[in-house]
Amino acid sequence: MTTPSPTSKSLQYEETAVPILKVMRLQSPELEQPTAGSLESKCLLGSSFALPDSFGVIHVGETFTAYLGAVNVSHNLMVRRLTVTAQLQTPSQRCPLPSSLDANLGIDVRPGDGVDAIVAKRLEETGQHILRVEVGYQTTEGNQKTLRKFYRFNVSHPLAISEKVVRQGDDACLVSIGIENVSNHPMVITSAAIDCPNNKGLIATRVGGTSPTKVDNTTATALFDSCGLLNPKTSFRYIFQVSTTTTEEEFNRGIACGDELGRAVFEWTKTMGESGKVASAAIICPMTNPPGAGGGDSASTPTKFMMGAGNDFVVHGTGLSVDVAKVAAGRAAGKPPAKDAALDEWLPVTVEPLEPP
Repeated sequence: MTTPSPTSKSLQYEETAVPILKVMRLQSPELEQPTAGSLESKCLLGSSFALPDSFGVIHVGETFTAYLGAVNVSHNLMVRRLTVTAQLQTPSQRCPLPSSLDANLGIDVRPGDGVDAIVAKRLEETGQHILRVEVGYQTTEGNQKTLRKFYRFNVSHPLAISEKVVRQGDDACLVSIGIENVSNHPMVITSAAIDCPNNKGLIATRVGGTSPTKVDNTTATALFDSCGLLNPKTSFRYIFQVSTTTTEEEFNRGIACGDELGRAVFEWTKTMGESGKVASAAIICPMTNPPGAGGGDSASTPTKFMMGAGNDFVVHGTGLSVDVAKVAAGRAAGKPPAKDAALDEWLPVTVEPLEPP
């Protein structure tokens, strides 16, 4: 007679509670609010707190800051191995948002208690964004279970930026930058500048105007005019001079057509203290059109006047010589220019190196 083999005793797990997730956007993180990832040791939430689901108006260049909280609403059960992870999905990528709740082994939460954290990410794209929050916890059976919530919000441009560039000789350009507040809320422009490329030897200087943060006027009207307040559907215009530095190499090279002058950078503050920063597209030095250019059958056909047939001309201080030198140097390096930029063929010039052997 065979004796039945003893059966193994099933593992017993403690009964656990299910956490409640609460998420809220912090719209004024600069006004005495904790920075991302840091909070007091005690949870700020309670079981009776109701947080708004709407994230409001958000613009490119601002920092999206959100409060994440997980609460144990049970009166006698623990939440075991609690984890909270967050990701921000943009139109082009998915970015993890690290916080103090990313512990691999999880956190045990006592009845009536909770855990929370702050996450932040600067917004660089327009379009629909999704805040993806995932909560993990251990069930009564000992398994790890997850619940996910998605919070969708739209990101738009607050400013419409336009620019116009005028050549100012061989080594400088005047750049006119216009901005319009296309949002529905007023903002204060706190900084306006052109960020020149580091390796081009260029410097941008504002022409006229007063820095929004440094005002010497004392009258109320003057202070208001120079405070940088930009109401909806109104616009400002700034003028900058972009020139080469004083080094001999940069002065000799000058600024030619197609060179990047930099990007216009604007910073602002909104009513509730939210701040933002946005940059324009790259500002490019335009081509100098010689006298008579574009007068033929097409924009790329030089006229007889331009070719010097009977009316020779001399162009001085327009940057034309720098453009011709750049085109000729590119052709010598095996990079022929486009038909509408073949200045070395349109003009009877000879280009020589600056320091011939």
